[in-house]
This record gives sequence, C-alpha cells and structure tokens, in this order.
Amino acid sequence: MPIRSIWRHALQGELQLIIGPMFSGKSTELIRRMRRYQHAQLKCMVVKSKIDDRYTNDSLVSTHDRQMMKANPLTRLEDMGDEFMKYDVIGIDEGQFFTDLHSFCDDAANRGKIVIVAALDGTFERKVCRLVHQILTFHVPSHFNMCAI
Repeated sequence: MPIRSIWRHALQGELQLIIGPMFSGKSTELIRRMRRYQHAQLKCMVVKSKIDDRYTNDSLVSTHDRQMMKANPLTRLEDMGDEFMKYDVIGIDEGQFFTDLHSFCDDAANRGKIVIVAALDGTFERKVCRLVHQILTFHVPSHFNMCAI
C-alpha cells in the first residue's frame, strides 16, 4: 500500500488497521496515532458508532483508562457524505459496528485519505468479525510470506 509523502504532499491513500480482542488497547492506539497526526498539523476527524456508549454517550471516543478524544457519532459511515474530504486523516473507532466499513475505507483511501480503523478481530465466542476481515483483503504486508510446510 502506498505511503503518504509529507514532503511532496502527495495524495496517496493509506489504510491502517488496529485489530485485536477487547481490552487490548485499540482505542488507546487510535487516539495516540490521531494525536501524532494532529501534532504534524494534518486535519483529523474521528468517528465512532452511535451504538457505542460504553463510557460516554456523547461525542467522545473514550478508552478504558479514560483517555478521550472528540468524535462524530454515526450510524453509517456514508452518513458523513463528502464531509470527510475536508480532512487528511479519518480515524474510525469500533469499526466492527459499521456495515459500510469496506466500501468507505476503499473510497477514502482511493481519494488520498489516511484511514485508521480500530476494531475487534473476533467475538468473545472466537467467531470472525466479518466486516473487519473484509478490509484485510486490501493488503496485509508480511515479513514471512512463504509457507514452511
């Protein structure tokens, strides 16, 4: 996947995935990355699902250790229309709740945006989160890509 060149201000999109089980620090890592991009003076937007009201039911992404960041609560990512085009970086918390995650990530990255998704990779029953695994098909770089069997 192409990497955005800050020196050339190239419009190359990028998709970053932060996946793992519950209580693994996904939202904390999302907030950390978003703050780094803000510090680099890129325009950032964070969205969260309207159904995620674990720690706060207002317009905030909140972590287990109470770190918070302003976020736009949405039912579907398409609800923001082209509003995301005003931003360089779009952070999505609890991505598994968005049924249009795949189409949004594909569109935004193809339009030059850095998209960061924090999401569960499975359920407590060890079942795959299908919506999240669909975006894994874009590209998963590997260090060892040869089967040793």
